[in-house]
Amino acid sequence: MAIWLVASAAVSALLLHALSRLVEETDPELALSLFPFNAEATAHRVEKILDAQPAQEDLPAIEALLDGALRLHAGQARLQSLRSEVLLRRGDRDGAVEGFQQALRLSKTESAALQRTIAWSIESHDVSGAIQNIDILLRRHPAKIRDLAGLFSALVATEEGYAELRQRLAVMPPWRGAVFAQIAADPARLAAGSSLLIDLHEAGAPVGDWEVSTIIQALIREGRALEAYNLFLGTQSDEDVALGGYIHDSGFEGPASSKPFNWQIRGRPGHAIERLPHPAFATEPSGLLIQFNGTPVKDMHVRQVLHLPPGHYELAIEVSAANARLPKGLFWSLQCLSPSREIARLDIPEGSYRGETISARFELPPTGCPLQVISVHTGVIAESWKDRYAGNVAVRRLHVRKGVS
Repeated sequence: MAIWLVASAAVSALLLHALSRLVEETDPELALSLFPFNAEATAHRVEKILDAQPAQEDLPAIEALLDGALRLHAGQARLQSLRSEVLLRRGDRDGAVEGFQQALRLSKTESAALQRTIAWSIESHDVSGAIQNIDILLRRHPAKIRDLAGLFSALVATEEGYAELRQRLAVMPPWRGAVFAQIAADPARLAAGSSLLIDLHEAGAPVGDWEVSTIIQALIREGRALEAYNLFLGTQSDEDVALGGYIHDSGFEGPASSKPFNWQIRGRPGHAIERLPHPAFATEPSGLLIQFNGTPVKDMHVRQVLHLPPGHYELAIEVSAANARLPKGLFWSLQCLSPSREIARLDIPEGSYRGETISARFELPPTGCPLQVISVHTGVIAESWKDRYAGNVAVRRLHVRKGVS
C-alpha cells in the first residue's frame, strides 16, 4: 500500500509538472500554482512584472522571489539575468554588471545579459567586444535583431566601428542582411553602407544582390542617383563589367538580378520569358524570348533602371517574331523614373520576321530626369478575351547610343 501511494504521488507530481510546463508562458501564475518549482514559469512571471514597470518599493519583493528561485535553480542563467535587471533598476549597477557576467558564465547565449553587455561595451568604446557579443546574440536569437534598432547605423558612423563591422561581415554571419536593412532605413548612414559593400567586394568577400539592392533602392528614394549608380558599378563582378553599357547587358546574356541597374525579370500571367537560344529561334545565340500563351496579357515585368547623362541619344532594338499576335500592341518604353514621363517608345510589330531593327531618337534635359527606366508593356488596360496575345517575340539586343540628334 505504501509503495502504491509513493508511486501515485510521483505520477501526480509528474503530471502537475507537465501541466505547469504547458502554460508557463501564457499563464505563469497558474503554472506556479500547479508546480511552484517551475523555473521557467518564475522567469515568465517576473518578466511580466518588470514589463509593467513596477514601482521602486516593489523591487525588493521581486528580488526576494528571484533569490528563492535561484536557491533551487542556481544554474539558471535567465533567472540570474532577471535578478541583475532588478538590481540595475534599484540603482546597483556594479551588482548588476557582476550578475550579468555570472549569467553569461552560466550560458554564453543568455539574451538579456548579452543585450545589456553589448550596450555597456559600446558605452565604454569596446566596439570589438560589442560586435563579438552581437554575433553570439544574433546567431542564437535571430529575432533579437529588432531590439538592436539603430545599433548598426551607429557603429558605421565611427572609424573603429566601421572597421570592426566590416571584418565581421566579411565572414558572412547569418545576420549580415539585417545590418544593411537597418542602414538602409537611416539616410544619414547610406554613404557608409555603400562604402561597406564596396569594401567587402574589393576584399573578395561575397556581396549579395539583395544587400546591394537594399542600399541602392534607399539611395534612389532619397534622390541620390549618382551614389546609387556608383554602388552598382563598384560591386560588379568581372562578368558584369564585361556586359556594361548605357543599358547593362543589352544582349540579355547574363542572369536576371534584383539590382535596379540590371535586368529585373519576373513572371506574370499570360506569357513566359526565357533566355535564348531556344528551338523557336535556333539561329539566335542570345537574347530574350517572350512566349505568349493565347490569353490576354495586361502586366509584364522586364525592366531596368538607367543612369544616362543629359544629351541626345538613340534607343534601338533588334527583334524577331514568329506568328506574333499583339491585339493591343507591345512596346518598350523609356521613361523618367521620377517624375514619371515617357521620353521614347519602340512599338513591336505583329507577324513573323527576322532581325528587324526599330529605333527612336530622344533627348535628356540637363535637369528633371536623373534616372530613367526601360520596360516592356502591352496596351491592355482591361483584360478581355477578345485581346488574346499569341506567338513569340525574340529580342536580340536593346541598346542606347549617344550623340544622335
